[in-house]
Amino acid sequence: MIGIICEYDPFHKGHLYQIRQAKYMAGKEGLDPSVICVMSPNFVQRSSPAFYDKYTRTRMALSGGANLVLELPAYYATATAEKFAFGGAKLLQESGLVDSISFGMEDPSALPLLDKAAEYLANPSAGYTDLLKKNLEIYPSFAKARLGALETLTGAELPDEPNAILVLEYLHACKQLSFSPALLPVKRSVPHNFGSDPSTARSNAAGPSPSLQNQHPFVSASFIRETARTGGEISDFLPFPVNQHPAFLEDIYPAIRYRLCFHSADTLAGIDEISEGLENRILHSAPISTDYTSLLHLLETKRYPTARLRRILLNIYLDITKEKKKALKFEQGPSYLRVLGVRKDSLSLLSRLKKEAGLPVLINYPDDTASLSQEGRWMLEEELRFGKLYQSLMRRDEEGQHTLPESEYQIPLQII
Repeated sequence: MIGIICEYDPFHKGHLYQIRQAKYMAGKEGLDPSVICVMSPNFVQRSSPAFYDKYTRTRMALSGGANLVLELPAYYATATAEKFAFGGAKLLQESGLVDSISFGMEDPSALPLLDKAAEYLANPSAGYTDLLKKNLEIYPSFAKARLGALETLTGAELPDEPNAILVLEYLHACKQLSFSPALLPVKRSVPHNFGSDPSTARSNAAGPSPSLQNQHPFVSASFIRETARTGGEISDFLPFPVNQHPAFLEDIYPAIRYRLCFHSADTLAGIDEISEGLENRILHSAPISTDYTSLLHLLETKRYPTARLRRILLNIYLDITKEKKKALKFEQGPSYLRVLGVRKDSLSLLSRLKKEAGLPVLINYPDDTASLSQEGRWMLEEELRFGKLYQSLMRRDEEGQHTLPESEYQIPLQII
């Protein structure tokens, strides 16, 4: 089966194309073309609430050809690219069903070079360690220092597009886990951030799949989110209609300010990724900020790149602390497989998953939770708490009701 680590934030026509292409490629290689997605929940790797809730995105993925959707716990979904990839790869491996993985890339020909670089990450030599240490004194961020070290060791310039970085981390994670699936890279038809100018979206993004050529051309998820944020119409960019108001990054700003009212410098220092006195800078900057963007600008320094600051602000909102990660044994990876949805014609996968999985499988709640370790129960409780936080961001429908029940225990398995 094909494993895809994804966010689908939101699920768009490019994602639909990737699933179709991955199935086609797997068929040519004599592999099972069924697709298992490990998908981010209600909070995602760009340190934001998901554009649509995880159940809506699950239904879109299943409608788009995925056979089974598993949840990547938010602790991994909102972490660094390295931990995001590790959590996703761990779940694919532990499913016991995955023999190939697929991902989007701007340039699939760079895959051998990225694989070589991933070997240095998985098995760091003294030479790599020394280079990284020297580069950390030169480059403003760890990511750039690491990239420089890898380029020196591989003797080549590494691609640094967001998707290439994720692919590097997928390969790194697979090597760490001794997981050797076949690789099915799908060439992206448009750049990751394509569409910053809406006038170019229709003229420059040709859909490469014959079955999609006559539909609206592909644009990136970031373009779709920005179009919606500024009041634009996005239905043409999505393969399936969605009757839900999206959530935006700015929605969490008031809650961040509120949470900071209850923090001292000592307690704030316990939030994950806060170090070197940044807690004082945050407590000083929050009262004089006017919105999320202004708070971010007040915090930015060479030492703290925007991506890390965004993770920190989300950690404050979600109350993700260093102590909690230690108690949850975060470094070991997720401790259960939670099924969000399955296609009606693939229901047999549920029994196969329960038989082959190396971790407890959660399908029916709360019945299946009896098999969880203490860390697994804690992480699931945290996930349910995050679900309630996401509910607080959701706009109500015309009748004044939320589109989801208050408790996730009341939400059935999504079957399409």
